[in-house]
Amino acid sequence: MGARANIGDYGGDPGFVAVAGCSAGGHLASLAGLTPGDPDFRGELDDDADTSVDAVVSIYGRYDWEDTSTATRRNFQSFLERVVVRRSQSRHPEVFAAASPLARIHEDAPPFFLIHGELDTIIPVGEARHFRDALDATSRNPVVYSEIPRAGHAFDLVDTSHARRCAVEVGRFLDDVRASRVENRPAAAV
Repeated sequence: MGARANIGDYGGDPGFVAVAGCSAGGHLASLAGLTPGDPDFRGELDDDADTSVDAVVSIYGRYDWEDTSTATRRNFQSFLERVVVRRSQSRHPEVFAAASPLARIHEDAPPFFLIHGELDTIIPVGEARHFRDALDATSRNPVVYSEIPRAGHAFDLVDTSHARRCAVEVGRFLDDVRASRVENRPAAAV
């Protein structure tokens, strides 16, 4: 990430770095939050680069790259094997585990805000609920979850009322996490 070292050049605060993303971006934001200092995710950054983040916002993200229990999950695995990873999960399970936020959960995970549509057919809401439960059971930091009623995948692109609600909730979450860091107190849920 190197963002912390350079964020001041763009008007940001190096004392508070949050990452956010939707769908695949939510997957990547979650990985960024769960893999600080991991040399496999460092790329070309210097060994001493601070890759930690202070908060993660994931909107209808993908969290489990290992599950093949349903036809939908097997279709997703096939897509990953053919297009993204270009390796089979059966021969390279470590690659899929390394890229699975669910498998990377740890007690020092930063505060997370997960947002998911109740009617998402691309990434079923059960995956978000499972990730929330696992993260909440392990992390010492807050895990906030907002399930949007009657919303599908990419709901924020087609429904301005949902997008507005999410923007307000995300703003509150980030303000609270930032304030808790400044005051050195636990962050409260939204």
